Amino acid sequence: MKESSNFKNAKKIDRELKKLTSKQVVIGMAGEVAEYAVHNEYGTKDIPARPFFRNALIFEEGHNAVVERVAEQVKTILHGNTADKVLNNIGLYCKGRVIKSIKYTKWTPNALKTIKKKGTNKPPLVDSGKMVSSVEFEVVDK
Repeated sequence: MKESSNFKNAKKIDRELKKLTSKQVVIGMAGEVAEYAVHNEYGTKDIPARPFFRNALIFEEGHNAVVERVAEQVKTILHGNTADKVLNNIGLYCKGRVIKSIKYTKWTPNALKTIKKKGTNKPPLVDSGKMVSSVEFEVVDK
């Protein structure tokens, strides 16, 4: 007896939803920028907190936007999308939110000694472009 296309489709959806629960999107920065990013995210005695990451993904507006996007993406599995594509789309979306937060939030200006040291008065977090270019995501097993 042949399986109906509805049953095959239901099995595929179930398989993709299970795959979603076994993986996660990890977003962040690696290498030399990671420590600098943490110092700016949470602040130090010399650097004011500039929570670009938490604004983008965790604090209320960012969290709500991410939850909404995840829900939209998960629904696409019902129409044939795969878990891998969904997770990749979520990663790209979150990466974009972090980059936008870095580039467009009005942060506390750099201190005069920092401006002199850097030789520029560009806004914090964007002067060299390293923060923006180092934002990455990866889909990994839980």
